[in-house]
Amino acid sequence: MGNCLSRDDSKTNSYSPVALAVGESKSFNGVQIVPEPVYNWHQTEATTIISLDSNYKELRPEDVVINVSNGVHLTIVVYLGSMLYQLSGEIYATVSEMSVDFIDGRCDVCLTKFEVSHWSALHGGAPLAVKFAPKKKFEMMYCSCAVKEVRQVTHDTKMFLVEFPSLAYVCVPLGHHVFIRHVAEEYEIVRPYSPVVNLEGDRGFEQGRSILLLIKIYPSGSLTRLLAHLAPGDSIEVSRHEGTFTEECFHHTDTLFLIAAGTGLTPMTKLIRRFLEMGESKQVKLLCANKTEEDQIMERELTALQESSHARFEVRHTLSQSSATWSGLKGRVNREMLQEVFNASEGKEIFVCYCGNLPFNIMMRRILRGFKFPEDHCHLFG
Repeated sequence: MGNCLSRDDSKTNSYSPVALAVGESKSFNGVQIVPEPVYNWHQTEATTIISLDSNYKELRPEDVVINVSNGVHLTIVVYLGSMLYQLSGEIYATVSEMSVDFIDGRCDVCLTKFEVSHWSALHGGAPLAVKFAPKKKFEMMYCSCAVKEVRQVTHDTKMFLVEFPSLAYVCVPLGHHVFIRHVAEEYEIVRPYSPVVNLEGDRGFEQGRSILLLIKIYPSGSLTRLLAHLAPGDSIEVSRHEGTFTEECFHHTDTLFLIAAGTGLTPMTKLIRRFLEMGESKQVKLLCANKTEEDQIMERELTALQESSHARFEVRHTLSQSSATWSGLKGRVNREMLQEVFNASEGKEIFVCYCGNLPFNIMMRRILRGFKFPEDHCHLFG
């Protein structure tokens, strides 16, 4: 068995302005400070297991991001509120496989050794570095991912099934996004995208190992014109996740009201599924805004979910450039459209999320303020 690593031997750039007991948190200069996580490790001849304990809360799959690049360069990131904990460096020897388990609130990372052997330490050269600091103190972490499937969704929107490397684990939480990066010789292009779920079931999808990205292709877009030509077998750089939304935002809510313009629907798909799973009393109302019928995204899946939801999910569409045969709502989202939904939900606790382009988001914020809607009952995915 390997010995526990001394935290004092491997700590760098730590951030500990206040002393905290296990499970305690405090605020310092506007940042929520929590106890620093700890790790230890043990081994067999075939595997090495790194165990992480947050000292604050039970770790969930979305709290941990792992990457072992080239089989030997380890990075583990733990999300704890506004803080990040990072363990990184070169491990003792090359590994060939990795699995992740969450047991009794801790995270166990099991590394399969490329060669059966005994490690005299967890690190190879220098001791592994530990950094515990506010999120803004960290650079973004990327890994090269494989494009497994590409599907045309609308005339200008594609769905990409993207698979993380076998030695990586990224479980994107509800309402969070990842960044896609393209690096050329003289410049770098980075854009955020919210992973979606297939509302009819996650065929070919493995949590923590792959994500679905629904991306609108702009012919003149600096990044999307490159993504437009991706095919199965190609690779793209994808980051760890970021975001401020937490599921606790709507735990005490009866009705979730979602307003999406175009691909602003992407962060809503996970919310729809999760909220409906929370109990028979929960209801979701979705208003989708697009230009034309051809621009509607996931329209068939949304309709199928509405028909099978026993009146717990309702979707309505409005088009700003509708045809003569269109029977749905017409025009841009306005106060009257929202008033109808709010009136139907009178007496219920409502939580509102909205997402679209910048002009749409500005307009929605102004309309919602006109309703004197509480800001802590409203979230912008921007």
